[in-house]
Amino acid sequence: KEDLMKIQIIRDIKNILHLINLIIQKRKYYIKNENKVHFITFRKFFPDGGAGGGGAVQSMNNIIFGNDKLNIPVNYTFLEENKWSLDRKNNLWDLYGAIEFVRKKTKKEKGHIYITHDYGSAFGLWLMGKKYALVSHIQGSRVEEKTNFGEKFSWISKKIIQYCEKKAFENAYCVCFPSEGAYNYFCSSPYKIFSSKTFSKGPILYNTLYAYPTPEKYPDINEDKSVTTILSVGQLTVAKGMDLHPKFLEELLKNTNKKIRYIMVGMGILEKQIISELENLKKYYSNFSYIHVKKCNYPQMQYLQGICDIYLMLHRISIFDLATLELMNKSKCIILSNIGGNPEFNQDNNIILVDKDDYASAIKTLNLSDINKLGLNNKMVYDKYFSNEVFIKNYQDLINNMIK
Repeated sequence: KEDLMKIQIIRDIKNILHLINLIIQKRKYYIKNENKVHFITFRKFFPDGGAGGGGAVQSMNNIIFGNDKLNIPVNYTFLEENKWSLDRKNNLWDLYGAIEFVRKKTKKEKGHIYITHDYGSAFGLWLMGKKYALVSHIQGSRVEEKTNFGEKFSWISKKIIQYCEKKAFENAYCVCFPSEGAYNYFCSSPYKIFSSKTFSKGPILYNTLYAYPTPEKYPDINEDKSVTTILSVGQLTVAKGMDLHPKFLEELLKNTNKKIRYIMVGMGILEKQIISELENLKKYYSNFSYIHVKKCNYPQMQYLQGICDIYLMLHRISIFDLATLELMNKSKCIILSNIGGNPEFNQDNNIILVDKDDYASAIKTLNLSDINKLGLNNKMVYDKYFSNEVFIKNYQDLINNMIK
């Protein structure tokens, strides 16, 4: 333990010295013929879909905008490793890796504005004296997100992350969020060290869909019209609320004679607890069955979405999930917790929203509804509010304002 403490202390000292060196070398910002846009984010390119967060959305930018949809010269730069990012023993590898990545990729550029989807790249852009917009996809502040995912980091690392996040936000031309719920959740985060009044909030940039793979049948799971199939997809964690689903299903089973098949896709620390509760439901209700899919590829996910009747997600923390958009586009009935960005999918009474623990009201609404009509309404709402055309216009407006 003493050796590990010494190693961490040495690493903390090196991290502090590196941050000080970065700040000393910071460039001054200047305006000079800004007439190009550069999307740069320290995330991998996902052209075939199947990812979330900043990597998914910059991939979305690339696929949908291409080089001609924004009426301005544009280029895209995705993650490239460097000496800092390869040092995975350092719990700041992603932050310092992003800063070095941005430095290398932008130091010779002139006349660009920048759009980035992670705070590390945004901090790097500030150090380089660039004009940038940050689109924040994290669940709360970065320290909160890392904590919720069970990541370990020292007190010094925590303070460095908070400082860099603060500077990245405060010095952005604007900070955009994928939903009002995401913005509100960030502002309420107890882990950030600055007020929401210290940064400029930009327009809400709702996501859209960009990858449409051919569905691939998942082994041994068939479409079955004789049952109502309910699908849930996500990590089996408190944040995703998957542990609430057995309680919801039990309330549903008390109020229906229909056969219910539940397909749960995901892994996580709550797996044993959830499986145990689903087993109890299976023993008690003869009209209930479930299937647990630990993981599947993206085409197989499209198949499972296609054969379900209802999509159920009772998030405790929700930003703006792409999976919900996929199910809307497939004309499926959707049940979500009334929290975070979830209510913003509900533009025309198309989503069944569940208030905290009030499963009975939601199930009453479900039983009185035509789920096929709800599904068709979801498709219409997707086309009107979350289509590629809306996505392009929103980013075009942001870029025009930055250029002006």
